Amino acid sequence: MSDIVSARRLRKSMLKNIDSNSLNIDNNIGLDFKKSIGKISMDSNLSGFTSASMLENSKDKEKFISFKTIFLIKCFVSLLIVFGCLVCKLAFKNEALSNNYIKIIVAEYNKDYSKEQVLESIEDYSLKGYNSTKYIFPESLVNKIKNKYIVCIKPKILEFNLKEEVKSVLNNNINMNQTQNVMNNIDNSKDVKTDNISNEEDVEEKLDGKGGGEPLTAEGTIMQEASAVSMMQDDIGKIIEKKINMIKPLSGTITSSYGARDKIFEGVNSYHTGLDIAAKSGTEIKSSTSGKVTKLVKNDKYYGNYVVVESNGVNFKYAHMKEIKVDLNSNINQNDLIGLVGSTGMSTGPHLHFEISINTRTVDPQILIQF
Repeated sequence: MSDIVSARRLRKSMLKNIDSNSLNIDNNIGLDFKKSIGKISMDSNLSGFTSASMLENSKDKEKFISFKTIFLIKCFVSLLIVFGCLVCKLAFKNEALSNNYIKIIVAEYNKDYSKEQVLESIEDYSLKGYNSTKYIFPESLVNKIKNKYIVCIKPKILEFNLKEEVKSVLNNNINMNQTQNVMNNIDNSKDVKTDNISNEEDVEEKLDGKGGGEPLTAEGTIMQEASAVSMMQDDIGKIIEKKINMIKPLSGTITSSYGARDKIFEGVNSYHTGLDIAAKSGTEIKSSTSGKVTKLVKNDKYYGNYVVVESNGVNFKYAHMKEIKVDLNSNINQNDLIGLVGSTGMSTGPHLHFEISINTRTVDPQILIQF
């Protein structure tokens, strides 16, 4: 019996130890587990309130990340393209430059085309086209169109200067405003002194003078047109070969260029053989070159007071002058005073008719001198 009792007691003590250990486990582990379960439950409750804002933030982040990714990809692709081009340029440069077609393109690109070269190219293409169809058009019509082009159109194209045209328009506007102001002041003033009349006339003087030309004769017209059509370039080449130093005789407004123009006076050839430069009456005219005064004429019907200066076989005419300041057969130097601007002869206002000729044929002064 004692053994049975002792066995029972041993079993009870073991059970008590097991119960106490289980409690310790609960105390040590169970409480923490419960706390963690509570936290999880609290977090699940809070997630309901913050789900909307978190979704919005996540969408914004996705958009930013996508934009950033696309931008970086594009930059990378661009760098690859540039790098590829550089590699191709270094690898195939010599082969490309040695190609005949590339050489032609580079040569044409490096050319400095002038208006003369462009017109010559157009004329060459036109001539080739005409040669293939010359039996269609009458020869008389072709010659007429050719003469009109050489006499009227081509000189206008060569003389056209956009910068000078803009300056002339601006100067004309300024002169018109100044003239209008002067007229307003004259209208408003009541007491005008006679001593100031001449000064007011000078202020009101319009710088738009143009001059006449050679008498209208069939022979003169034919000779001049023949010169303009077939010999102008040859004559200019001869003058350039002489290497004559030339300057413009005065500064002013060009009112009539060389070549065909509208009729100004009856009985005068409409083909202008020089250059009309308008300036205030009495403005000094300087010699364009050094030379000898070979002709001096006063009160001519067409050119008024004018002189001709010869320099190495080239003649320079200065016409419509108010006064002549040189003597016949005298030798003069470049920039010497020749005369004063006037409006003598057939003239619409004070100006200088400046003319250059060789072998009795005139040429365009603007081709030889920069005005």
